[in-house]
Amino acid sequence: MFLWTYVICAQDILYKKDNTKLETKIIEITPLEIKYKLYTYQDGPIITILKNEVALIIYQNGIHEVINTPVPYYTPYYFEANNEHVRKAQYADSLKLKKWETLTSTKNIISINTLGFFNSELSMSYTREFPNAFIQLCVPVVIGYANPTFNDMNLNNRYGNLINLTKKVIETGISTRYNTSKKRAITHFIGTYFGIAQFNGIYREYGILENFSNYEIDHAFVLNRYYVLLENGFLYRFHQHFNMSILLGVGMRFNDYIQNNPSRFKPSYSYYNDFVTPFFPINACKLALSVGYRF
Repeated sequence: MFLWTYVICAQDILYKKDNTKLETKIIEITPLEIKYKLYTYQDGPIITILKNEVALIIYQNGIHEVINTPVPYYTPYYFEANNEHVRKAQYADSLKLKKWETLTSTKNIISINTLGFFNSELSMSYTREFPNAFIQLCVPVVIGYANPTFNDMNLNNRYGNLINLTKKVIETGISTRYNTSKKRAITHFIGTYFGIAQFNGIYREYGILENFSNYEIDHAFVLNRYYVLLENGFLYRFHQHFNMSILLGVGMRFNDYIQNNPSRFKPSYSYYNDFVTPFFPINACKLALSVGYRF
């Protein structure tokens, strides 16, 4: 029975769940609502109250009715399932955000480039991550201790390898990187690098004396090399205190001999050795595989 209608003039006592007592004239009871008028103001408006707010009704004839919370006429299975899916997604996002905040709670990184040892150099860098870890500022410092194998390949003249770099004295610069992968433990970054390096080297001068005997003279020189590179790489934050990165930079370099420029030494024989340093739109490369401590 979904609808009861009362047209009785005696008072009905309605008790709400908050212990409020109302003297009413019940007008209508539906599965979800109770409609009534105040007994002392029966010419007034009809008042509607939800059935689950009412505990007890004592009718004018003395009958007591305990009001139970009605079961809705629909079962929101779809909405409950959908809400559960949303809650799980929100929980997963919350865990990811908490992990990201933990990994990036340390903003300073000291790294060592393991590939530097293959080029006879100690290569370290300091990196500072700014808010949200989307911007990084990196300052490398490289000190050589022997012949730099990879740098020596591009110094030659047209008639043979007469120029040898003996050591990279020092290299430093500044790198600005932008995180393109947002809030992830493994992030891709791209940036620019501006650097300067100083090398020591030896140029061997060949010549012919008036008696047609050959001679060889070694000249020491100092070379400054300037870099402008575009960097790409990945940073793996596997702990809030440790990370690893791989980087490839390509771009241009410019050489400046600040002591004993080899090109000023002209051989005594008839043809002229033209010393050249290859120059192309892209003539410099930088590769790094670094491990770092975060603090």
